[in-house]
Amino acid sequence: MKKKILMALLCGTMTASLFTGCGKSDSIEQTKDKMKVEAGDTFNFKVSDYFKHSNGDAIGDDEYKLDATAVNTDKVGEYTVKVTFGTGNDAKDYKVKVAVQDTVAPEIKAKGDVANSGYTYVNDMSTDMSQYVDATDITDLKYSTKAEKLGDLAEVNDQSIAGYLEQVKTVNDAEAAKQSEASKKSDKKEDKKADKKDATEKTDGTEKADGTESAAQTADDLKNMGEGFYLTTVTATDAGGNTADVSFLVICDKTAPVISYNGQQLADGSTIELEKDINDASEVVFDVTDNTRGKLADGDYTKTLDKSNGYSFKIDAGDSAGNQTSISVNGSVKKQEVAENSSSGSNSSANKGSGKNNGGSKKNNTSSGKKHNSSSSGGSSAPASNPENGDNTVNNNVQYGVIQWDSRGAYKACYKTESEANAAADAFVKNKLGSSYTGNWDGGGWEHGVYYVSGITARIDNENANVIYDMRPNVAKAVSGSIFNESTWEWEDAKDISW
Repeated sequence: MKKKILMALLCGTMTASLFTGCGKSDSIEQTKDKMKVEAGDTFNFKVSDYFKHSNGDAIGDDEYKLDATAVNTDKVGEYTVKVTFGTGNDAKDYKVKVAVQDTVAPEIKAKGDVANSGYTYVNDMSTDMSQYVDATDITDLKYSTKAEKLGDLAEVNDQSIAGYLEQVKTVNDAEAAKQSEASKKSDKKEDKKADKKDATEKTDGTEKADGTESAAQTADDLKNMGEGFYLTTVTATDAGGNTADVSFLVICDKTAPVISYNGQQLADGSTIELEKDINDASEVVFDVTDNTRGKLADGDYTKTLDKSNGYSFKIDAGDSAGNQTSISVNGSVKKQEVAENSSSGSNSSANKGSGKNNGGSKKNNTSSGKKHNSSSSGGSSAPASNPENGDNTVNNNVQYGVIQWDSRGAYKACYKTESEANAAADAFVKNKLGSSYTGNWDGGGWEHGVYYVSGITARIDNENANVIYDMRPNVAKAVSGSIFNESTWEWEDAKDISW
């Protein structure tokens, strides 16, 4: 590795930037007018190596002035050193051309995860591969990339990757051997640049692993490469044209993960049917499959059933190559019918629709009439006058009849009797949607002498439709269709109702 060293101007046995003297300029002979300096090395200029007296005497340190301020050994280029002999009218200037050259190749190696594993994933082979390497040199570096396809992306596993990494290792070992040989030659020979070129001719980025030449690849060439395993070589080139290579395995994967639910592949805006009761705080598990690694375990692919957001889900899935799938999915909840206590005398079948979605008959079940009767024979079916506020009766720290929205996403209340609860749900719906609608609780049960209920469902039953609505704050959400119109291929009267 080349090390940057501050420039020093050494003349004879003295270090100085200015020497003065009274020597005669006409007795001076210039023996050389050019010198070479390796970039980064100390600049050692001895005037006596380039000048002498015509009688053969050595040049004294007090006989000249030296100006080498223009020389910069950190930068490859040609500079001029000026040496002045004599003073006044006898002064004469001489020049020596100084060529700062770089004949030593850079040092380069993989870094980060690529150094540890030997490979990386990308979704575009024109990706800047220099981000995966560390390279050092005294001069500025330029990078180029060459990729050679080793195999198709049929299967990615530890075994297949290990096989390709062996091929990468063979290439890197050969490059290390060439760089080592080049370093030895540069220490022994005067013409280091020529020797270095012979030792590193492979590193121009055009030679394949088998020693044959391939055409240089442009950014467009790389971008147009398809999926597969690639032996990828990054070449660092310094200001002197010296090069060094490092190779690693790149797995190019352009396919985004697939999101599915119960075997159904999903797209943005898909609707899924959830086999859950709406009051369950259940988890919905989505499957995410990647074409290279199979089913993915990482990521937030399990969602909690949430009535408050309309059972909508946002799923984001990404793979190792940077491919991303982001979709929004709507959930359709299959509600469970609430079977009332047989002692109440209520027939739950009256709640079920009789349109095409319930067997093809256009009319409702005449045994239940056109309106759903949610009352029980065990008590009064008269609706409470103000069902949301309750009757101010408190027993065992429980206030009966207060209908409120639960933080879990459902209406809830408690009553003294089951029939009172049914009447209150019906009154609540009629109050919000009108007398043509009926209402009932989705579920209920006794605990410590109190009848607890939750979830209010509204229905409209007429000759043409049987629509079920989920009551939520400010809206009745249609959750089932009505009569199916074969001419329009649509369900009728199934739109949400704001209240």
